[in-house]
Amino acid sequence: MGEIRFRGWELDQKNLPVSVEEHQITADDFRPSLQQKGVDMRIGLDIASLALKKQVDLLVLVTGDSDFVPPMKFARREGVQFTVVTLGNQVHQDLLEHADFSLRL
Repeated sequence: MGEIRFRGWELDQKNLPVSVEEHQITADDFRPSLQQKGVDMRIGLDIASLALKKQVDLLVLVTGDSDFVPPMKFARREGVQFTVVTLGNQVHQDLLEHADFSLRL
């Protein structure tokens, strides 16, 4: 698991009235902006660890994020095959180039 980072406050647009010309903004109209950090790095470390320990022959990665290309390249040099599942989302081309198989659902 990564870490949750507080990035400030955001105006929650969905709670604001649409048809009113004036609206007094209150603290209830804001929500915290949170971002999860470090997850990609931890997954990359897991990929490298599994490859070095020869615990897997094939990994299935469900992502479109090119941040996973370096651990994929490392694991492939260790003999691990990769299938990338894209779930129909846009995928960075580098990710597909370094996968042995790709599947768009």
